[in-house]
Amino acid sequence: MIEIRTFDGEPGELASFCTQVWKTRYSGKMPIWLWTGPFLEWELFADPSRHFVIAAYDQGRLVGAHPGKLVHFQWQGQPVLGTAGAFFSVDPAYESQGVSLKLVLEQRRRHRAHRSQIDTGYLIMGAQAAMGKEFWLRLRSMQVVGKLNLWTRMIDHRALTEFSFSARDRVATRIVGTLQGRPSPPRDSAGIRPYRETDLADCLKLLTAQSAEAEFGIVWDEASLTRQLCFQGVPRTVVAEQNGRVGGFVNYFTHPFLGRSEILAGVIDLLCVRDLPSLRARDLLSAALSEMSMAGCHVAIFLGTAGQPAGLLIRTGFIPEPPDHLYIAQAMSPDAPKIKTRRVHALLR
Repeated sequence: MIEIRTFDGEPGELASFCTQVWKTRYSGKMPIWLWTGPFLEWELFADPSRHFVIAAYDQGRLVGAHPGKLVHFQWQGQPVLGTAGAFFSVDPAYESQGVSLKLVLEQRRRHRAHRSQIDTGYLIMGAQAAMGKEFWLRLRSMQVVGKLNLWTRMIDHRALTEFSFSARDRVATRIVGTLQGRPSPPRDSAGIRPYRETDLADCLKLLTAQSAEAEFGIVWDEASLTRQLCFQGVPRTVVAEQNGRVGGFVNYFTHPFLGRSEILAGVIDLLCVRDLPSLRARDLLSAALSEMSMAGCHVAIFLGTAGQPAGLLIRTGFIPEPPDHLYIAQAMSPDAPKIKTRRVHALLR
């Protein structure tokens, strides 16, 4: 008999299960996140109660997971309590036993018990093999917030050529990568340095101003931003000083992906440069890209969200991809707002 309850294992166990499920379904068909225990501990386990980290068990064996984390959002200036999660996984052997629906219904019950209104995530529309859209878009409670696109900056085009499934993408990657080359170091690195705990207030002020440009998005506080910027060596944050204070920062983490081969990506979560002169902003982003290159990353990835400097991204070698990521929000309570906008402030999860 299938039992739905709070996940009671370690982050590494959950990472291995989710990764193996996605490999079984999609290996050789589309790129796959290779989740790790440290990454999921950073992303999901801030709340010791694990209230929204739910799982399905068959006689003690993990057979499904629908983990999420509590997030404070705003919609047109009004507070919205919700969750975010992109790790939904069900053992293919249990597809016919209704495990997916049971996990969704339990997540909805828990949301209502805690007066949480929405559950957010992404659907990949550009990958024909992706099965998520077939399940999620059938739910009457699901709403599409908007389409978002990724920006990519190649670091090692040879590795990306081997990674890509499409012959057309491999040719384009080889040509662009050869012309573009690796990221250049910053023109002037003075005052560009790693994040310190004493930078928190400046970073929060910068991020609050940027996220206010979005109609819908995350609301940050000291606790959530502290974890985002610095947690057990998983995220990396680089700041640029301006007039004795932090005038901008880049927050990213490195993560492996599997395509035709395995690569390491630098995933930029937060890019706040609105208070920096253009050349200074370029130096800051160049410094972060140089760090990624030295860490062995093959590509940098950035989610195109509200308030981002397209000109800066282009000048540092980023290329916009087609908007094939649907950002979705499932209504988990009767009073959940109806959200429709492309002006989103969110993380790529």
